Amino acid sequence: MNKNFSKLFALLAGTLMLTACEETIPADKRYTPIANDHPVRSVLVEEYTGVKCVNCPNGHAALEAIEELYNTPANMEQGVGVVAVGIHIPDFGYSAESRPDGLVAPEAGSLTPDEVAPPQAQINRNSGLLDRNAWAKAVKETIVRPPKVTFVSSVLAEMRGNSIVISGKVHSAENLSAARLHVWIVEDNIVTRQLMPDGTPNLNYVHMNVFRGCVNGVKGSEFSMQRNSERAFSFTYAPDSRWKAENLRVVVFVETPADGVLNVTQNNLQINQ
Repeated sequence: MNKNFSKLFALLAGTLMLTACEETIPADKRYTPIANDHPVRSVLVEEYTGVKCVNCPNGHAALEAIEELYNTPANMEQGVGVVAVGIHIPDFGYSAESRPDGLVAPEAGSLTPDEVAPPQAQINRNSGLLDRNAWAKAVKETIVRPPKVTFVSSVLAEMRGNSIVISGKVHSAENLSAARLHVWIVEDNIVTRQLMPDGTPNLNYVHMNVFRGCVNGVKGSEFSMQRNSERAFSFTYAPDSRWKAENLRVVVFVETPADGVLNVTQNNLQINQ
């Protein structure tokens, strides 16, 4: 009888232990189905960076890996991917107005949050400031959300004489009463100084995604739209003569205060010979 009692006690104890383990597993550690990871839109990543920031090369590398993951030829053909803009902030760089190698644009101070600690980034202007280890997750969650606006075709950016002419058309799936359109100039392949993680300067560092200027102001342009309608836009902009036209691209996005960036696109500058 004692022997049977011992077996029963052991069985009950084992059952209690299993039950206790099941209850103490955190909900976020339990198995959940993998979400649909098919991207359906483009996502704006504003990276706050600087040439005097020793940790920023690691931020550049993290962002480059995200771009490589999503900016495949197939995605780009569908107008899907990651649009990266590196905003060099005043406290960690040199003014573009004061020296030829300066990467801090005149508008950078207005575009930089007061509490930023580079390398940080915002995703679609509604994520808040994120450290680089959170960028990939935020992009993954955002890129699968259907956009409220789409670009009817590729934005056209042409060099005509000494000016850049930018034009395009936006389609809205719903009424937009507080939307604004932003048009930015970005330059890639800029070779200049950068402090590296070991504290040494690299004078031949290749900077990508460098924000150069706002075509239509820091606050953009009013861009209200009616549901299921299209609206065209066109701008002319005089670039700095020190920028290399072959490395320039145009970034265009529509945002609202409530939703952040509704969608974003980009295109390289076309230079007509």
